[in-house]
Amino acid sequence: MGAAQRRVESVLDRWQAETCINFQLPFAPRPANAIFAAVRKAVRKELHLLMKDAELAEALDVSPTQAKAWLQRLVDEGVIENRKKPAGYVVRQSTLFE
Repeated sequence: MGAAQRRVESVLDRWQAETCINFQLPFAPRPANAIFAAVRKAVRKELHLLMKDAELAEALDVSPTQAKAWLQRLVDEGVIENRKKPAGYVVRQSTLFE
């Protein structure tokens, strides 16, 4: 599988998981992308208020290490932000020009 096909697959997996639409693809969707789309949705729901990584881990009933890995990935994607003062994570607010 080429890099372009992997990128398309990742975008389609994310879109399909977020919109709950089933359709046939010429290649199998990656389960990891569908799983992380569910994680993304759950984290966005929890982070409507500022939370620390340990609080999110408890809310999602996962290990702190797993929560930190997910939070870092979502920060890298620009979905959430890691605030310094007060310390914690929160869903990133989109601006008019994004």
